[in-house]
Amino acid sequence: MESEQIEAFLAVCQTKNFTKAAELLHVAQSTVTTRIKLLEERMSKRLFERNNRMVELTPAGLKFLPFAQRIQELMNEGERIVRSEGLFEGSIVFGSLQSLWEHVFPPIITSFRKEQPKIALRTITGHSNDIVQKMMDGFIDIGVVYIPPHHHEIEVIPFFEDTIHLFAHQTFTVNKEPILADDFNNLPYIHMNWGSPFTEWYMKSLGDIIYALHVDNSSLFVKMILSGEGIGFLPEYIAKEHVRNKQLKKLPFTPIHPIPKRPAYIIYPKRKKAKIEPLLSFLM
Repeated sequence: MESEQIEAFLAVCQTKNFTKAAELLHVAQSTVTTRIKLLEERMSKRLFERNNRMVELTPAGLKFLPFAQRIQELMNEGERIVRSEGLFEGSIVFGSLQSLWEHVFPPIITSFRKEQPKIALRTITGHSNDIVQKMMDGFIDIGVVYIPPHHHEIEVIPFFEDTIHLFAHQTFTVNKEPILADDFNNLPYIHMNWGSPFTEWYMKSLGDIIYALHVDNSSLFVKMILSGEGIGFLPEYIAKEHVRNKQLKKLPFTPIHPIPKRPAYIIYPKRKKAKIEPLLSFLM
């Protein structure tokens, strides 16, 4: 299996068209066709169903896709490390969630870069399961996740506990205090799923609420709350700066069941402790 075959496979997956895949790769369409044919022969399976208008993955192709993506990522990372040899004293790949990159890590990364300019740092964004999988593949050196793995080769260290509360713009007023679960259908509630264990708490305590807006991007969600479009649940680590700046306020909400805390964990392969130690000291 050659890297060009993996590259062609992923390009066809992305464009769903052999001609567009060839344009993306700057090669002839016949070259893409040949590479896919050779890959399918090696697999002894058809990876794509072809028609005049669209190309779709077969069940075999769908199964192969995540492995092809991981193979390409590892090849790219290997190339990056080799090309940077001699330019830096070391390199660290750091993976975590988007909301943490935006609200927790910027000052840590800035301080780290000032003190360790000879260490190349690469950041990767993904969900907890993505970070763990990339770490098991050898692609990520250290990560911060909410759902830690249970693996004898992975070190797990508690990082911080994330508390979630109901917040609104500073000018928002409530007709009665405290806010109860039954009041939510009469409030401009915007929903954001902050993952387990918040998901389980929400379904148990407020699952029958009919909300008009469900947002799945933390940056957009925070902007909406800041603009006064509605109220919503926010982790304390995101809200605290806006509360300090008198942009947001915590609402007097009394839940039926206490909102559970969500712990975050630092994880890294035990064999890489020496490699990640410079960054680990900044996180700890």
